[in-house]
Amino acid sequence: MADTATNAMSSSLSSTPVSVISFLTSNKGKPLLVYNNHLFRRNKIVPLKKYWVCNTRGSNVFVHTSTRKEFLSINGNHNHASEPHVLDVKKEIKQASLSHEATAAVLSVIEFRSNMSKTRRKQTSVIPKSCAFELPLPYQQTIAGQRFLFMDYFVKRAKERVLLFSSDEQLNLLFSNDIIFMDGTFSTAPSNFDQVFLIHIQNFTQAVHRNIRALGLASEYNNDETVREQCKGLIALSFMPVSEVEQQFNRIRALALPALEELFIYFERQWIKGNIPLVLWNSSQCSHRTNNISEAYNRRFGSCIAKTHPSLWTYIKLIQDEHVRFEHMHIQLTTDISSSKQSKNKSAFERRYEVLNNRFKNGEINSKQLLSALTLLLAHKKNLINTFTAF
Repeated sequence: MADTATNAMSSSLSSTPVSVISFLTSNKGKPLLVYNNHLFRRNKIVPLKKYWVCNTRGSNVFVHTSTRKEFLSINGNHNHASEPHVLDVKKEIKQASLSHEATAAVLSVIEFRSNMSKTRRKQTSVIPKSCAFELPLPYQQTIAGQRFLFMDYFVKRAKERVLLFSSDEQLNLLFSNDIIFMDGTFSTAPSNFDQVFLIHIQNFTQAVHRNIRALGLASEYNNDETVREQCKGLIALSFMPVSEVEQQFNRIRALALPALEELFIYFERQWIKGNIPLVLWNSSQCSHRTNNISEAYNRRFGSCIAKTHPSLWTYIKLIQDEHVRFEHMHIQLTTDISSSKQSKNKSAFERRYEVLNNRFKNGEINSKQLLSALTLLLAHKKNLINTFTAF
């Protein structure tokens, strides 16, 4: 039978789920580790720790265990779905204690996967061709069998459909926090769905950039330093004190190039006098001044899907796997085992912003000088000076 080990994170958290790992042996006699239905091979051993790497080529996910087979940590993200059926066969072969001759007669992994793929296609629900379909129960639950489909409703006379996924634990965390992040992505949306929206708000910087491109200004932005600086001046308004925003907007609009007039008209209608209150997009009083957290998650999640517009069943399977990852990270955070480190770039940006803001409050610089300094600060922030080829 496969050896099993668990990580004793804290004796006071006996009611909290722990990370379960098990061990197998390959046909060549090499040790293998199983974690969350993913297979890992041993990479190296040091005096107090063992390092394991995902057995799937190109998936840079690493597990660390102690030499006593205790789970320590996991790093990285899988770029493929798990294959529990393959692991089940490996475990059955181990439990059967087959001889070398009998093991050799067993189907190879390639043959097994081919046969299993055919069987799985027969058992998997037909991929929907519209938003009108039945969602089987396994796709409404977490891998542990708990409620995961939070809401399912149709709009526009059943021509469009909204599916909301969240576990009860995630909802409790959401409603108990004062600050939330939101971001939308289109490329990872399943077929027949337009967008995936994650609550972690419309992203102010992205919205301005997209309108620069929509107005045909991408080339000027990339090649004309004056155009680029004046566009960043608009973005820098989000860091200005709320009481100074409208005055500084009018000032830079009066100085703007004629080619940017339509952009300033959009900005005034949408952000200055539009339906979105200034306090919702201005981040001068907020401790988190960027939406990088949500955007980084979208990039990571997109790399896990590995293709645009996956099937609905593939997508739900991946977010079920993501929920397992969430549970593991939540355990780590609540037990103080690990914590996110602030990036050096973000720390530098925050420090410089605080210096400028304090100088303004102390009367050392005026609002015009503050906006100019913020514009220059953003010009050195890599995330805001990428060319539009990335959009």
